[in-house]
Amino acid sequence: MGSFKHYRDIVIVVLLLALPFFFLRSSIRRPEDTSWVDRTLLHVAAPFQYFAALLARGVSSLVGDYVYLVDVKADNNRLAYENANLRSKVSDSERTEADNRRLRRLLGLRETLFLAIGGLLIGPAYGLLAAPLRRVREMPTEPG
Repeated sequence: MGSFKHYRDIVIVVLLLALPFFFLRSSIRRPEDTSWVDRTLLHVAAPFQYFAALLARGVSSLVGDYVYLVDVKADNNRLAYENANLRSKVSDSERTEADNRRLRRLLGLRETLFLAIGGLLIGPAYGLLAAPLRRVREMPTEPG
């Protein structure tokens, strides 16, 4: 009984190894040169080939989507870094713009104050001559 199982296993292995060669031989032939055995093998192999091609397309699609997602992740990281850089530059520009507005407002205030005195003083007074008997009206000085 053990010998029968051994021979059966050998025959199954040989058939399973030889079967792909018969299918390949049938598939390579031109359709006009096929025999009834070749046509039968092609009809048997057609559903298996269809499902194998369908499976291969599905796996290829999954691998392609994965590679696409990896590329998208790299682009996303690069764009996030660039976005943070640009936000920092915008923040710096807004701070500079606010400082410019404040300084222009102060400059306008200074010019308004010096001209509002009524022509007594046209420029900033940095110092006065020391005259003990001279009365001096209050004079605005330049801030800062």
